[in-house]
This record gives sequence, C-alpha cells and structure tokens, in this order.
Amino acid sequence: MTIDEAGSQIEAAIRAYGSAATAVIERILGQVKSEIGQEAVNALIGSHDLELRYNISPSEYDIGSD
Repeated sequence: MTIDEAGSQIEAAIRAYGSAATAVIERILGQVKSEIGQEAVNALIGSHDLELRYNISPSEYDIGSD
C-alpha cells in the first residue's frame, strides 16, 4: 500500500461511515505502519485531521519504536 492509496482509503471510510469510521481508519493506519512506517502514519493523521476528528493521535501508533 502506498501513502496515497491509504489516504484514499481513509477518505472513502470517512465518506462511508462518518463519525463511525474510527475502527476502519485505525486498521488502515496499522497496515501503513507495518508496510511503510511511523512517519507515513503521522503524515496521514495530520493531513486528514484525524486527531481532532477521530481522537486518533500519532502516539497511539508509536508503540515499540525507539
């Protein structure tokens, strides 16, 4: 998955599920972290304003990093 594909999936989840999209978004972010890394997750959280809209902060996906 590329960061652009992940961004498109996040946008689709937001359109489809609105305020109930959190679980889908978290699954996408988990896959991004696994495949691309934490910096990509942080970029997606920032570019889609996920911290404010869904209370998803970068620290939630920073587990196990140095």
